Amino acid sequence: MPTGGGKSICYQVPVLAGQGIGIVISPLVALMKDQVQSLNEKGIKAHAVYSGMPFREMDMILDNSIYGDVRFLYCSPERLQTDLFVTRFKEMPVSLIAVDEAHCISQWGYDFRPAYTLISELRKFHEDVPVLALTASATERVRQDIQDKLEFKSNRNVFIKSFLRKNISYVIRKTDRKFEKLLEVLNKTSGSAIVYVRSRKKTEEIATFLIQNKISASFYHAGLQSGVKDDRQHAWMNNTFRVMVSTNAFGMGIDKPDVRNVIHFDIPDSMESFYQESGRAGRDEKESFAVLIYNSVDVTNIKRQQSLAEINVDFAREVYIALGNYFKLAIGAGKGQTYDFDLFDFSKQYRLNAGQAYNALKLLNDEGYISLSDGFRIPGRIYFKADKTQLYRFQIANKKYEQFIKTILRNLEGVFDQYVPINEKRMASKCGWTEDNFVEGLKFLRKQKIIDYIPPSDKPRITLVTERLPNLNLAFDQKRMEFIYGVRKDNLSAMLKFVDNESICRNRVLLSYFSEKLREDCGKCDICRSRSGTGISNDQFDVLQMHVKNLLKNKALLLEELIMHLDAFERSKIIEVIEWMHQHKEINRGEDQKFTINN
Repeated sequence: MPTGGGKSICYQVPVLAGQGIGIVISPLVALMKDQVQSLNEKGIKAHAVYSGMPFREMDMILDNSIYGDVRFLYCSPERLQTDLFVTRFKEMPVSLIAVDEAHCISQWGYDFRPAYTLISELRKFHEDVPVLALTASATERVRQDIQDKLEFKSNRNVFIKSFLRKNISYVIRKTDRKFEKLLEVLNKTSGSAIVYVRSRKKTEEIATFLIQNKISASFYHAGLQSGVKDDRQHAWMNNTFRVMVSTNAFGMGIDKPDVRNVIHFDIPDSMESFYQESGRAGRDEKESFAVLIYNSVDVTNIKRQQSLAEINVDFAREVYIALGNYFKLAIGAGKGQTYDFDLFDFSKQYRLNAGQAYNALKLLNDEGYISLSDGFRIPGRIYFKADKTQLYRFQIANKKYEQFIKTILRNLEGVFDQYVPINEKRMASKCGWTEDNFVEGLKFLRKQKIIDYIPPSDKPRITLVTERLPNLNLAFDQKRMEFIYGVRKDNLSAMLKFVDNESICRNRVLLSYFSEKLREDCGKCDICRSRSGTGISNDQFDVLQMHVKNLLKNKALLLEELIMHLDAFERSKIIEVIEWMHQHKEINRGEDQKFTINN
């Protein structure tokens, strides 16, 4: 189902209609966190476990998932391989297993995650529990691979909603004046917009440019502090400003129906990415635009970036050694430990290219040595370890903290049963303390073993899945790496063909990529709109275009020779189609005035 098509309802409703717990496997930790928060706000008990979570908190959540009234447990695929999770999973009253972003399980998918291949192992512990796989973008090959990897018994239980978004007009613009074209697009249309770029630096540069040209805008990327990200997202959702300029860190889980424009200022690396991100436009079914603005330099850059992502195994080992030194770990130490991580500080300290270092870390993540998470907001959590008798004695002996503790207990439910999120700033205000003093108070209570307190964080993290190994013990699946790199090249090649196309309806090409046929041209994309100026129907245009190409396959012809061969059609229409094909470089005209096919 397309982005915004309601995939979460497909597993939420069945679980709530029955008994037991729904297990939702997803690689998007920030999105899991949002969905858990949304369910809890509706009075539906939900939790999430993911890499980097303290053992004691994860242990409690898994216990509650067996014995408590938890209805949904979200988990990242990396958690599936831990003994702790498998042991508890066997005992859970599971009613449904939902695999979100299921294209990640396929080696042919654009975002393959090796950890996803472990999901089928879970089925043997609950053989009668149904498994549901969901994705917004899977080709026919990927759909088949998902079913094979999850051990589905037949192809009959596949539901595919059409990839066609009738209200979205796809437009590609090649220009050396990209900033001016961006202004033109935004000035010709109205309503909210997202501008996607590939670098953090460019988000701020473009937002500043738009503001200078009297278009209200802001920027967003994973490196911003969580409070800033939350404020900007909230302001954009409420139309305080019109345009959000962002990396692809923005948009996942954003449910804003009135986005009129999604503009790609850089070329995405796959058709799937382009389709998913463009699909954030027009969720209210009103007319909207998906525009891609590029130039020849962008094509060179994206090919270069892809080649940089093909990591040499020796370099990956070098990064692994540097990582162990960065965290000051001895050989054999660190298993299960999580560390905040600053990529740029790490790269500077060990004189590494930051982009290549990041790709090496992703490879180490794929090979199961580390778990790498981007920065996302995790609030502080609190859990009362002391029982009520111990707590009473502590309050008698420490009068200063009596009101402090009572305020927490009055405002937070379930703190004796589980870790509960706490808003330090808001709670400090209720206590009449400053935020800094309030946090110091929490740390004092933790030191006295009255509570356990986990401070908030929004930094990227690395978790050591294994202990630090000697360099020679690192093994890499070279064949799989080469295969995945090949798939990525194929994905980019398809994207560049889509961008380069100047003759076939954009929707036809897009749907064909996902193995769906469009009976007639959409009439809305830039190709169809440019044709509409000829006054010829799309079907007649296609027939004439095909005849012209067939005639020119064997030899070059003059205009009058072409017209003579096409005497079944009106002369004026033949000329218009030939002129259109020439303008769009489908055919060339030589110095002898003869036409040839442009190869």
